[in-house]
Amino acid sequence: PTHAGGGLPRGAVMLGTAPAYTGGTVPPYYVALEPGPLSGAATRAVVRATATGAELAVVTPPRPYRFFTAVSAAADDRTFVIAAQRSSEYEGPPSSKPEPERYFELRLDPADHTARLTELPIPAEPGNLVAGVALAPDGSKLAVALGAEGQGQQEIKVISLRTGAVRTWHGKDTPYLGEVVQGANPLSWTADGRTLAFEAVTGASQTGPLHEIRLLDTTAPGSSLWSSRVAMRFSSDAADAMITPDGSKIAVPVITQTTREFAEYSVATGKLVAVLGIRHYRHAGYGGWPLLFWASPAGGTLIVYDDRPHGPQLTKTGEPDAGVLAVVTGSQFAPLPGTDELGTW
Repeated sequence: PTHAGGGLPRGAVMLGTAPAYTGGTVPPYYVALEPGPLSGAATRAVVRATATGAELAVVTPPRPYRFFTAVSAAADDRTFVIAAQRSSEYEGPPSSKPEPERYFELRLDPADHTARLTELPIPAEPGNLVAGVALAPDGSKLAVALGAEGQGQQEIKVISLRTGAVRTWHGKDTPYLGEVVQGANPLSWTADGRTLAFEAVTGASQTGPLHEIRLLDTTAPGSSLWSSRVAMRFSSDAADAMITPDGSKIAVPVITQTTREFAEYSVATGKLVAVLGIRHYRHAGYGGWPLLFWASPAGGTLIVYDDRPHGPQLTKTGEPDAGVLAVVTGSQFAPLPGTDELGTW
């Protein structure tokens, strides 16, 4: 394409074409935060094709920022929000006051074949651990979960990306926001942008931490996190839950003695209504925990991440090949080709 001035707009890079995925109706693009050659922290955001895993565009943190820390997607599969920091925990001992995060919008324009990164007019988060971020389906606001076990105050902020206006809900140290498994996101929205589902850890039991999935009505009055509705409670060593866009179900990975699967529970009744993508491992070993990244409106199709059987393998470069991205529909677990990096759809 031809651009004004004979070059790309400021902050833009060329974007390749994403072919449609033939195994189901899923978004064609996703964004993965990937480390550089000398750092364990994410130094670039890579736009990839769901169908092939091909690298379609790469953006790096604008100066003075050096690392990307989180990414979330709107429902249009064209709008992403990425958090960036100047420093990283990988550079030394973790700070008691983490570096504030600044937020950027990554906009994909397939017609113009560009991906453009622009800074958002919203305040940087203060020195508090960010447990998760979730962009509203229409791309108009960003939910940010702040706090972790032992940090005292827990907060969820919903920030307007147009004006920077912030609304905050507070909670004390217990329960605490966040997950007990790396890569999981405790936040997910319904399609109407009204209800925000969040996961909290409330304690411990003999079978693992006690989890709550709560539903926060972001249009209702009040500022207490713990006055929100409890949709379900369960005990697990690790978890990663997501509400379906239509608000009818909550999907949760489940590990039994012989299977790995994705269970869906009714928001209305709390009862199990579906089990998807069952993987049997009677004669194979798995480690880690499955993760959820995307759900179709009613939850019939999921995009997930899971380990490969028999544990991590090594890639051609000698790096651990920890797992596989897959599309789950009914009883089918269909691995996606290409990278095994965690993604956001």
